Amino acid sequence: MAILKNLTEFSGSLGNISAYRRKDSDKVILRMKGGASKKKIKTAKSFERTRELNAEWGGCAKAASSLRDFLVHMAPVADYNLSGSLTALAKNIQTCDLMHPKGERAILFSKFGTLLEGFQLNKKNSFESILRGSINVQFHAEHRSVDIQLPEIIHGINFLPIGNYAAWRIVITFGSLPDLFFFDKKYGSSLDGSYRQVEKTWYSDWQFGTKNIEAQQCTIELPIVTNSLIDKTTTKELTNTSDTLAIAVGITFGSPITDQLVKTNKYVGAGKILSVYLPS
Repeated sequence: MAILKNLTEFSGSLGNISAYRRKDSDKVILRMKGGASKKKIKTAKSFERTRELNAEWGGCAKAASSLRDFLVHMAPVADYNLSGSLTALAKNIQTCDLMHPKGERAILFSKFGTLLEGFQLNKKNSFESILRGSINVQFHAEHRSVDIQLPEIIHGINFLPIGNYAAWRIVITFGSLPDLFFFDKKYGSSLDGSYRQVEKTWYSDWQFGTKNIEAQQCTIELPIVTNSLIDKTTTKELTNTSDTLAIAVGITFGSPITDQLVKTNKYVGAGKILSVYLPS
């Protein structure tokens, strides 16, 4: 490794030399380009383990994408890029698969999805640091629905809002997570492409000031989705007994624009994956 001194600083590539900075240093670091060729990595026996790791990491990245889709309405809550953490979570679930060989291990939310429970969407504030008290959930497998009982919210006691925002509300997402299997040299959720990930989100009313809020309940039932790839004329309920279902909860803060419109402040608030229900 070489360190660039007393020359015009540059980054990127110059001939066979690459220049870059590290987060822990203010210096420009130089290195020679090199390494094995793509062909060697794809074919050489010595890179067999590398190929296995690359294939499985691709599956983890796809599983992280499914988790991001599930958490799409929680995006204003998260205060950092979740992709890396979600991919690492998927990797932890993948390593629990002892049935398939390395390089082809599945991501089985249906068996190990409870490892997701308690995953926080924030680094600055945990969900419990803002809203304390239990959130009771009753899951109805036959209807693919949940009844969620929120506690009474008392400012300064079990509700400790952050910042000086004029409005806040609670958001709850209920959705499905597909297992991912290795087939045809790639990871996918089904052989025929028939799987459709579904989610539904409930929002409380915007609340203003410091008034206390009585305990409230919401019911979320997953919708019926048109399976257009199989049958364009009928609908089919894709949230079946083989689906893994999960609940995420968050608190968002906002700024009023008019008496009836509130702008959600991004990257402020807190949230977490509350519960995961494995198929019976």
